[in-house]
Amino acid sequence: MAAAKMLDGYVAKPYVDGIMRVCVCNGQIPQGGPASPMLTNIAMFDADNMIASYAKEHGFVYTRYADDMLFSLEHVSKEMEEMLKKTHESHSKNPFVWFLMGVETIIKNTLGLELNHMKDRCVFRGAPHSSPRQLGIVIRQDGKGYNASRRYRQNTRAAVCNLYYKVFINQGGEIQYDDWKQWAKVVGCVRYMNACRAQSDEGFDGNDPVIQDKYFKPLEIHFDAARQLQGTAK
Repeated sequence: MAAAKMLDGYVAKPYVDGIMRVCVCNGQIPQGGPASPMLTNIAMFDADNMIASYAKEHGFVYTRYADDMLFSLEHVSKEMEEMLKKTHESHSKNPFVWFLMGVETIIKNTLGLELNHMKDRCVFRGAPHSSPRQLGIVIRQDGKGYNASRRYRQNTRAAVCNLYYKVFINQGGEIQYDDWKQWAKVVGCVRYMNACRAQSDEGFDGNDPVIQDKYFKPLEIHFDAARQLQGTAK
């Protein structure tokens, strides 16, 4: 209840301190744990609000995934153009270093942490050699859609196809014990891909048409029926 109130905007620092004191290990959030993303959001709540306000003040949109931060900008104002010119004159590798200095001040004051500037990247829309991948999501150069990375999609399609042929062709529809683990992994990957595409402006409904109809949906029906049969048997 405390976490729910806090995430709805009713911030109470004793709740935050109490939750983090109970859930962290040696002052650190355990990596890979199922509760780690929520704990990270709780720990970052005040900092996120301050950074989002600071970003909005300068025309940026702030997005965070775990410990990776993304600041996107639609248009560059005349005032910002002047700042960029001055930054370029100082031979900085990142023309928005002035903006990141403000972000780092917030991080230091709220969490006592520092940004890892070795991972700073600045990508401009339409640049010939810029990488469209941000926070694990591939963004189209025209800004009208995004998806999981090509390698992720290829690996997922291969996993779906391999499981399909293994179950239906090699095993005649029989599901073995190890197949359930592979199916759970496949479902997670496909749902992640669908979630990436769900908000896209490309006209897709969230599904990957290459694998959904031909391979994934028959597997989904087959595994759901097997699960219901197991439940009935018990």
